[in-house]
Amino acid sequence: MELKEEEESEPVSPTAQYLSSSTLSLCILAILEFEQVLDDSLLMQLVKDVFLSISPRFSSVMVRDENGAKQRKRVEVKLINHVKFPFCPSGLSPESYDKYLGDYISEIGMQQLPQSQPLWEIHLIRSPTSHAACTLIFKLHHSLGDGFSLMGALLSCLQRADDPSLPLTLPSVFLPSTAKDESNGSIFTRVLKIFSTVSDTVLDFCWNFVKSTTAEDDQTPIRSGDDRVEFRPVRVATMTFSLDHVKQIKTKVVATINDVVTGIIFLGTRLYMQELRHDSSNAKSTALILLNTRVFRSYESVKDMLKHDANAPWGNYFAFLHMSIPELTDDWSSNPLDFVVKARQIMNFKKNSLAVYLTARYIHSTLKNTSMGMTNLIGPVEKMALANHPVKGLYFAVVGAPQSLSVTIISYMEKLRVSVVAEDGFIDSQKLKSCVEHAFEVTIHIMDKTWIFCDRLSDVYSDGVDDFLEFAILNSENRMSIRCPCTSCDDMVHDAFEHCDKDPSSFKDVLEDVEKPIYSVFNEILPNDNSLPKSMYKAKKTMKLLGLDYEKIHACRNDCILYRNEFKNLSECPRCGASRLKRMFQSPQTVENLKWHENKRIRNGKLHHPADSPAWQLIDKKWPDFSQEPRNLRLALSSNGINSHSTLSTTYSYWPVTLITYNLPPWLCMKRKFMMLSLLISGPKQPGNDIDVYLVPLIADLKTLWDVGVDVFDAYRKQTFNLRAVLMWTISDFLAYGNLFGCTVKESMVVQFVG
Repeated sequence: MELKEEEESEPVSPTAQYLSSSTLSLCILAILEFEQVLDDSLLMQLVKDVFLSISPRFSSVMVRDENGAKQRKRVEVKLINHVKFPFCPSGLSPESYDKYLGDYISEIGMQQLPQSQPLWEIHLIRSPTSHAACTLIFKLHHSLGDGFSLMGALLSCLQRADDPSLPLTLPSVFLPSTAKDESNGSIFTRVLKIFSTVSDTVLDFCWNFVKSTTAEDDQTPIRSGDDRVEFRPVRVATMTFSLDHVKQIKTKVVATINDVVTGIIFLGTRLYMQELRHDSSNAKSTALILLNTRVFRSYESVKDMLKHDANAPWGNYFAFLHMSIPELTDDWSSNPLDFVVKARQIMNFKKNSLAVYLTARYIHSTLKNTSMGMTNLIGPVEKMALANHPVKGLYFAVVGAPQSLSVTIISYMEKLRVSVVAEDGFIDSQKLKSCVEHAFEVTIHIMDKTWIFCDRLSDVYSDGVDDFLEFAILNSENRMSIRCPCTSCDDMVHDAFEHCDKDPSSFKDVLEDVEKPIYSVFNEILPNDNSLPKSMYKAKKTMKLLGLDYEKIHACRNDCILYRNEFKNLSECPRCGASRLKRMFQSPQTVENLKWHENKRIRNGKLHHPADSPAWQLIDKKWPDFSQEPRNLRLALSSNGINSHSTLSTTYSYWPVTLITYNLPPWLCMKRKFMMLSLLISGPKQPGNDIDVYLVPLIADLKTLWDVGVDVFDAYRKQTFNLRAVLMWTISDFLAYGNLFGCTVKESMVVQFVG
């Protein structure tokens, strides 16, 4: 392919010369993942007709003129030297191809582009990975332009997948405007702000200068500090985050999306450092964030970018923002957002300084003395396509930097793709990836509170519970034990499928933003190693171990007696006759729950609740006057013997008789607070077949509740109604079954149950 040499050569900027010198050689790898396999001949045609015509730099080399100054000169481009089709064995699994792609990226990342030809290459990996049918890699030397310029060039090759005639749109980026505030402020305020900016700039510039020349970061699990680290193999790991989730955190901490993402990556990095070496969580570590210094933030066409008076000119217009990575405190997990807020505060201080515009000249030493680099780009909102081949994913990486770790971020289709470029053999890129993902999970789940206030039968509530359980199990030391979310239950629930004995509505207690309790305030005042309990539950637990436990005692609703001592097992007050059952109707929430079976249960022909059973339906059919009142109680009776001394040689036993209310939702009916201990039969021997003697008072009460009922005040409807109850079932083992009903449960005539 012949190209005419330009009459006027383009001078090479000092930054571009430095980026392609023997001291430093940086390249950008742009990786596009496709849903369909690209044809070799189609790719060659696209490079010839589209890519080379984007900018003359793609067909130029750097040469020296007669005065020794470097110029860009147009040359003949031999596509065979630039477009690569590597061979890959067939028949492998997607995981094997993932490894092959990672090895290939590491290999081309170490290779230097020859200075005798234009500094770019394109590689087509036609093997299907777990992410794409094929992968296209653009290797572009940083001297051609910065990420802003090269992304603009890349977008020139692509179109919208849904309608190629429409332009690609990008997320809105608003520059901070202070003109209105300054015009409304007093002269004193404006002078004070100018003085603050100048002082911040001076301090920041001095600190940046020291960091760029002499002061180095500590050697940590993310910084080896070795010379020529830029020539070592790298390993690239990527992860994807929802942009909507990031925006939720952004709203909560009042920050920008970049601030939030930076804080989360810093948190994940600190977690990785702590996991490999505990003392490194507070080591002196600095990150370099590359900033676009152009005033105009959105991409322009390449034609406009190449103009002399362009708003967003092509080239390397960037500066470094030195940012100390916040230290990781021991209590970070109590509120991960605090870490993000600290990162935002440091970022805001740096943004108020103009020192970033003054430190770009010390590029190599600046990179070498710091622990990690970070840069981000914005990508299109819609799905892109290259010659009608949809682009499934997009990410990029920077290679050749004298750092063991660099991180890149790009947005595409409302997703953020984060790439970790780590020194192979020194940094475990997969472990670091897991730590960053964990940091994102613990941060975003603090924000997701809305599901708890939704209807229990809604998909939103169901999904919220699933997300909570998944998150709790994932972050538990024992995957079969999760933390109970109730405020007064700080301990572990030793069954991943069992909640504590509290109403699930108490979940909102821990999820709502409430004022700090007094013990939490004292903990902040006292030294860090104080032993004051950090929750009410732990305080109660400590008191119990000291023998200072407490006991709950029922009381008559008319304040006549306490149900203790001789009154402990009574079902009604001996003075006023008020039924103990009436207590259930003093709470409006409980009244609503007692009608759950009628108003809110799912009716789809399946057994979700005892109300779907034939026994329940038989009562509805035979006694319709009873079933017309949904507040009438459907009860079950359960009894069994208990040996309180845990030894078979002791004859003393207890026989509790408990009533269970089946009107309630499934998650409440077996909870302790809704189970009524009606009788407690104790003595030196079991009651045996004579248990019916002890059941007489309970049976009399049940007959009264069935035949006559009792007047009860409904706290929800603010009215009195006649409450009735029916005993539907009994729950017992075979021995108790024999005692209660006189059935044979042993020897040859044992009773049989037919299901």
